Amino acid sequence: MDCKKYYPQELVYEMMIPGNLLKKVDELKAIHKMIDLAKDSGLLTRQEIVSMMPPALCDIQSHHSVLDMCAAPGSKTAQVLEMIMNDHSNILGKPNTELPKGFVVANDADHKRAYLLTHQINRFNTSNIAVTNHNAQDFPSHYDIATKERVMFDRILCDVPCSSDAAIRKLPNKWVTWGTKES
Repeated sequence: MDCKKYYPQELVYEMMIPGNLLKKVDELKAIHKMIDLAKDSGLLTRQEIVSMMPPALCDIQSHHSVLDMCAAPGSKTAQVLEMIMNDHSNILGKPNTELPKGFVVANDADHKRAYLLTHQINRFNTSNIAVTNHNAQDFPSHYDIATKERVMFDRILCDVPCSSDAAIRKLPNKWVTWGTKES
């Protein structure tokens, strides 16, 4: 494991073993099972390092309201939630019993991907998130129930669907089937 010291609080590690070996090599299968259990319980999120950079550059703090416009499948959303919760628990330098003020609105235009996002976020057992399903150009205004004021977001993350560049790098056969309408 290689700790990525440039990441806030040094919370990112890169496993130097290709993922497919974890499933195939008998001596590594127990590690694969442990990683899957940690992922399923919300203790760990697996993701490409390059995909982790947009949230890391947003300087998200515990009191921020964050809109994740193209949120599915949810890895970056999970990362944003972790940033809010980690900053909240470290704000006083001791255990914090207050509820975090920050929250995330995670949106995805595709209803199937929004459903997947909901499933992923359930691992976190928090009420600091809402999942929505709207096209970005038609995204509705949100209003605070208590004050009736329009919610203005402190940060907006919009990592739009891409050319699947990372998938092509990992799966060279994708070149054969890739098309311009694929996301």
